[in-house]
Amino acid sequence: VTFAGSAVRCQQQSQAEETSETQIHVEYHHIWPIVKCFSPWSSASTMVKWCALGVFSYVMTAVLCATVAFLSYALHRSHKDRDPVLRVCEIALSVTQCLAILALAELAHNMMDKLRDLRPLGKFLSVKLIIFVTFWQGLVILLLRECHLLDRFVDSAAGWSSTQKIAAGIQNFLLCFEMA
Repeated sequence: VTFAGSAVRCQQQSQAEETSETQIHVEYHHIWPIVKCFSPWSSASTMVKWCALGVFSYVMTAVLCATVAFLSYALHRSHKDRDPVLRVCEIALSVTQCLAILALAELAHNMMDKLRDLRPLGKFLSVKLIIFVTFWQGLVILLLRECHLLDRFVDSAAGWSSTQKIAAGIQNFLLCFEMA
């Protein structure tokens, strides 16, 4: 809802600037290298609609793929490493992820000055930092497990029956701590 309100205000402000007599016609350009293939956006509303469509296509594809994966698991098809249905879902999800990232890059490229009050760059970088740190901490925990440094913590009586469970517990604890 906040995004929708911000998008509508941003769109209205851009349209006001486009029709303002004191302003020169504002053109919204594509990001490089797409700018080489397509002409500039015809209006801010067209660009915002396309960007929203790009993001929503990813959301809908993710929901559909999650449903298909759940059904595949429920029907015991997921035990195969190369289930073609899940491969199609992976490809569709990858394509729509690229489309969503492209849509957000287009929006940021053209609307950054209007979104400055929302401080999108700091939010974007903080999310990327969390993902980066989480990825590398998972690799470090995996390395600790593979080097058998977690072996001494195995305690079946306490519920920690394998190093895999211990590694998962450490990862989950750290994620909860980092998100708090």
